[in-house]
Amino acid sequence: MEVTELSKTYERYGYLVRRRCLSILGAAADADDALQEVFVRVQRHPGPEDPNATLRWLYAIADRCCFDLLRRRPKVEPARKLDVGTRGDSADADRRAMVGALLRSVGPR
Repeated sequence: MEVTELSKTYERYGYLVRRRCLSILGAAADADDALQEVFVRVQRHPGPEDPNATLRWLYAIADRCCFDLLRRRPKVEPARKLDVGTRGDSADADRRAMVGALLRSVGPR
């Protein structure tokens, strides 16, 4: 794909492709990296013959880029189960209150 055609494709579809990457990866920085990789791959290959299939083609490339990036991510160990106590004494109540406050302070992820 030539530079001018690539530029027009990016201007028209870049936002949509980035949103697709963000929905798969969940992090803006990763979505930006994937978006860049999508258009590097697009530059190497001719686009679809049917101009109405361009977005579908870009989404397929974006999906592959995102899944490649997910495979390269380091594995995260699952969190250990917290023992917050069940005896009912005041130390256990304090510990449960601290854990509850900590959990409320972090985001849903």
